[in-house]
Amino acid sequence: MTKSIALLLAVVAAGAASPALAQMQFEPGEMLARADADGDGRITRAENRAAREQTFARIDRNGDGMITSQDLPGRRSGERLQKLIASLDADGDGRASRKEFVEGRTVAFDRADANHDGAVDRDELASFREAAAQLRSR
Repeated sequence: MTKSIALLLAVVAAGAASPALAQMQFEPGEMLARADADGDGRITRAENRAAREQTFARIDRNGDGMITSQDLPGRRSGERLQKLIASLDADGDGRASRKEFVEGRTVAFDRADANHDGAVDRDELASFREAAAQLRSR
């Protein structure tokens, strides 16, 4: 698998060390599944974006509109959080803004949307979850 999926899985591991992330069950396949706001079995880009907005609000614990290491102080996940921030930080300021997080790369969604139709259906989600589980087991 790619480094992008590996980074997402690193964030999953960070969830185990952080109450804020653990509360979200920060697993890419689960996050996608929860993004299906209308319950029709298809996750659209709009639903994914709305879910990213909600996730940002949960991670940004101090409410300053930025994700920084201060949002998860004193946690073992610091290095992983810094990698996540760096992957999202389009302007290079060392922080991930709401815009960078919400409108940034949608690695999990793009990987799961195997037929590139702009939506992730049940079969695509199942395949994505299986691939992510195999990567985690390595």
